[in-house]
Amino acid sequence: MRRFIEMFTELAWQRWLLAIFLSACVHLSVWAFKTPERHAPKRKKFRVVKFRLVRPRPRKVKKRPKPKRKKPVRRRPKPRKRKKKFKKRKRKRRRPPPPRRRRVIPPPNRRPRKPPPRNAPPPRPIFGVTMSSLAKGKGTKVAVRVGNTLMKDPDKKIVDPSKVRPYYAPRRVEPPPRRRDVFRPVPVYEVDENPRELRKARAVYPAEAKRRGIQARVVLSVQIRKSGRVRFAKVISVRPSTAKGFGFGKAAVAALRRFRFHPARYKGKPVDVVVRYIYRFELED
Repeated sequence: MRRFIEMFTELAWQRWLLAIFLSACVHLSVWAFKTPERHAPKRKKFRVVKFRLVRPRPRKVKKRPKPKRKKPVRRRPKPRKRKKKFKKRKRKRRRPPPPRRRRVIPPPNRRPRKPPPRNAPPPRPIFGVTMSSLAKGKGTKVAVRVGNTLMKDPDKKIVDPSKVRPYYAPRRVEPPPRRRDVFRPVPVYEVDENPRELRKARAVYPAEAKRRGIQARVVLSVQIRKSGRVRFAKVISVRPSTAKGFGFGKAAVAALRRFRFHPARYKGKPVDVVVRYIYRFELED
């Protein structure tokens, strides 16, 4: 087997070498037998060309026809507004007015008013002019309604002048002067004797606070008169802070207004004073 392969390989190499040699010979013979003209490079032929410069002919430009002008339309001019010529008027000299004459009004025939009797019924007010305001004499006739007052609406019926009685407006009764609330407190540190409780009043315990079991201590500023009555009470603080908003302050103020005190004394006399008072709200066991 090995010999066969060696023989085959040797024969194959020989064949390849023979084929290459023969092809080279053929190519060389063909190249040698070709004509030299074909293989020689072609020469370029030159041709002489003569030319001259010629000016270009001017182009004929077609003239465009001129546009026809439209005839202007003549518009009629607007008529001008003529300004009015104002003639200067001659100012007439004003003559000073004549001095006014004061009209002398004759005094009315006034009679002294007599006050009506005490038991007499009050006169009825009637709209119109009083008889005393009309002057007496010739040429004093005036067509007016006769009455006794103008401080009312006119009556529908006209009253006979003979039945009109003089009307006197009721006098204004002035109210008695108000008693001024004079409160002149003496400082507490100057008082010889502090006020003492004479009668106490129990405050209403707030229902919500009572249900929750909240107690409180209310500090108030109280104004006490000479008579021992409370003039004014004001809440300063509510302790503890959790007791705020349940109405302890209002309840304490309402109770203090019903209190009675022995008044404070200064030099042996009762005086007004402002003190601090503590009201305690405590739950009973």
